[in-house]
Amino acid sequence: MRKLIETLKKNKLTTAMGIVIVVLLAYMFLGTGASMSYEGAYKESSPMAYGMEMAVTSGETSRVMDQNVEDDRMVILSSSLGLEVSDIEDSFDDVTDAVLERGGYVSSSNIYKRNGYKSGYITVRVPKDEFYDVMSIVEDLGELESKTIRGDDVTEQFIDLEARLGNYKATEERYLELLDMAATVEEIVMIEDKLMDVRYQIEYLEGRIQYLENRVEMSTISINMNEPEPLSPDLDWHETFSDAVHGFFGMLQNIIVFVATWIPVAVLLAIGWIFYKKRKKVKK
Repeated sequence: MRKLIETLKKNKLTTAMGIVIVVLLAYMFLGTGASMSYEGAYKESSPMAYGMEMAVTSGETSRVMDQNVEDDRMVILSSSLGLEVSDIEDSFDDVTDAVLERGGYVSSSNIYKRNGYKSGYITVRVPKDEFYDVMSIVEDLGELESKTIRGDDVTEQFIDLEARLGNYKATEERYLELLDMAATVEEIVMIEDKLMDVRYQIEYLEGRIQYLENRVEMSTISINMNEPEPLSPDLDWHETFSDAVHGFFGMLQNIIVFVATWIPVAVLLAIGWIFYKKRKKVKK
């Protein structure tokens, strides 16, 4: 011991470092004990508040774990095609058959006639694994005029929703535990109000997750089709002749109505003119 003291006296730097180390160890020991005592007192005095804090901490830990585990990319595929086909109704039937055979379905469709030729659109949903196969089948139905493919990556959005859902579920479980521990009516009412809000958020998040999963699993293909516009419309001679006859008789009828309307007026004007001439001669 005497040798240690003499050594410390000779080496002032070593002495200073030793003092610093001793002070740090004492601070760490005292700080840990105080923190543990405070946490115990906090838990005993307010078990409900302590439980809610633990639920939030658990949710944050779950979120970090979910982010580390999630590796797959979630992409929503969609496309838009424009085609010129010889027969739009047959083409619609071909698309429908191909989609149904691959586990998809028709979301909407419409065929209409414009300027003497047919046009229309059909929107289908197909499993993501069949997306490009169905696209290839559609392109072979006619002459491709336009083509657009889009992929929306919703991986981060999906991870965030799952993490929030796990957080709210952990909070729900802790509130249920606190509900069993509640000793007063006020505490019961407060916890039930919190539970209602948490369950609403859980239902909303579950709905959003289900929606994204459906959009990812079932891709969307929108197809616009039109038949070739006729260069010269076919004339119906019988209909044309009938329209000409009707037009002639219609014009003749208008002439008769015009004459019948103005004859009385012309007669009255003639009588008035004759009377005026006679009266003028008498004066002379």
